[in-house]
Parts: sequence; C-alpha cells; structure tokens
Amino acid sequence: MLLGVGLTMVFVAGCGDDGDDNDAVDTAGEADASADSGSTDDAETGETATGDSGSDSGDDDTGGTDDGDDSRAAAPPEAGAVVVVNGEEFTFDQEIVCVDMGGALGASFASSAAEIAFDVSLPPEDWESRVDEGWDPPSVRLDDDRLDMPVSWRAGDDVVDSMSGIPAEVVVTSFSVDGSSGDGTATVVDVNTVGVTDPVVSELAFEFSCG
Repeated sequence: MLLGVGLTMVFVAGCGDDGDDNDAVDTAGEADASADSGSTDDAETGETATGDSGSDSGDDDTGGTDDGDDSRAAAPPEAGAVVVVNGEEFTFDQEIVCVDMGGALGASFASSAAEIAFDVSLPPEDWESRVDEGWDPPSVRLDDDRLDMPVSWRAGDDVVDSMSGIPAEVVVTSFSVDGSSGDGTATVVDVNTVGVTDPVVSELAFEFSCG
C-alpha cells in the first residue's frame, strides 16, 4: 500500500534531476556557440544548437513521466489455480467467482484449454471450534469432461455426504487461507464410479489465488 508514496518520491526526485539536466544542456549550448563563433554562420549555428538542446530536454521530461505511468499501470498477478491428482497437473487461468467472507474463501475456476473446472470452499481455519456459527467442512471438486467417461473428483461436499459406500478417508485433509489465496490437500473420490464399481479414490493437492 506504499506504492502511491513511492511513486510520489520518484516523481519529485525526477523533477529535481530535470533541473540539473537543463543547466547542463544550457552550458553545452553556450559552449557550442562559443566554439563556432569564428565561423561565417556563428549566430545561426548557435541558434540551432540551443534549439536542439531544448528539444532533447523536453524528450527527457516526457520519458520521466512515462516511467511513472508504467509503474501505476502495472497489473497485479493474475488469478488462477493449480490442481494435481493422480500425478496429473491441471492449470486454471479463468476465475469464475471468488467470495471472501469472515476468514472463509470460496472460488470457482475454469481452464481455457479443455472442459475442466475446479471448485473449492474453505471455512475459517479454526472452523471446528466455531461450529455454533454454522461453518461447513472444507470441500473440493475437480470435473474433467474430456473423456468418454467424465471424471468428477470430490471431497467434503453435500453430494459425497449423501452417497452410501464412500470411504471414511474421503475428506479435505489439510488447508490454509491467506487473504484471497488458499492451498491444501484432500483424499477425493470419483463420484461417477460410486455404485458402478468400487469407489475410485485418489490424493489431490491444490493451490489457488483470486484476483
């Protein structure tokens, strides 16, 4: 949050430097005019040197202003998420929604490269000691619709909780929240296998940041 102060100090320092540059340019112009005083076009040469110096000084001032504008226009890091499951890494570069409330953080991301989506909902880290406030357990969901048999890895959400035969270890095993960013691990189940075969379970790790 000190960015504005820093830019102001740079701008003030730049103004001081401009004054020194102008003095140097004027001195150089006088020296050029004096050196050329013996030629036939003394006055004309002196005017040309002085005019060029003034033009160069103006260019320097403009460059200083542009530097300040570039600093103000610098964008924050882009939002996104990285999820690893079964040794495969999924990268998400499209933030759909992000909600930060009371220490809890929920977000949804999509991938521009394929039909893949990631959803995560994290309560405050001390949520278990605040059950009277109605916090839900942490949950994650990774959907991959690229295959003939779509995959939906989940842990902690209502769909998993309502299914029978889900292994007890299918939960978000660890997580942390830092402002608008979060990370964690989970044991997830592919809900599309439940009731069809033995539930397929895997380990999942995630990290994300909201814009």
